[in-house]
Amino acid sequence: MIDNLVNNSKYAMISAIEIHNKPLFPYRYEVVTILIINAWELILKAYLIKNKPEIKVIKEDGTTKPFEECLESVKSSIGGVFFCSIRKY
Repeated sequence: MIDNLVNNSKYAMISAIEIHNKPLFPYRYEVVTILIINAWELILKAYLIKNKPEIKVIKEDGTTKPFEECLESVKSSIGGVFFCSIRKY
């Protein structure tokens, strides 16, 4: 499961880079933005599954938590320390 999420994240990021480098691709920036957000969502879910087992990413019906809920889970569990260190810069 984690390997699939990580691999799909890599593929989404590589696809975003490839599309970005095509000068005649319609809606290039919109597509790249969607792919990059998808890549970050997948890697975040892989991180949560591996490092925060108390946070249930996969629901009983087989779907996963929405991206916003995953972000909130990370923010509430480790975000305070992270955000405090960023504000120094």
